[in-house]
Amino acid sequence: MENLYLELQDKIKGLYTAIREYTSLGLQMNDAKKVYEVEYAKQYLIERSKGRSNAEIDNTLDGDMRMAELKQFYKNKEVVYASQQELINAMKLDIRVTENELNREFGYEGKQL
Repeated sequence: MENLYLELQDKIKGLYTAIREYTSLGLQMNDAKKVYEVEYAKQYLIERSKGRSNAEIDNTLDGDMRMAELKQFYKNKEVVYASQQELINAMKLDIRVTENELNREFGYEGKQL
């Protein structure tokens, strides 16, 4: 029983660590998105001042290597952020399973500790 309780405590600590990492990843993703959007807006204005149409500007910026790299960097951050969220959900489920097992051992059927 004590081992199960210690296991639960370790899992909860791991969850808090994952949540802190999730926050950090969210900030990194937001920063990457900001860099991409600011650069896109700058390039858009430059192209617009040349008298190009919106369709031409979109095609030009979509083909620009720097814009593609910035967008890829942002999208990679977004994927890592979503993966961390899935990890947190899996950890919460694992904690619930361990709690239920602990409750069964103590005989608290249907009740939470």
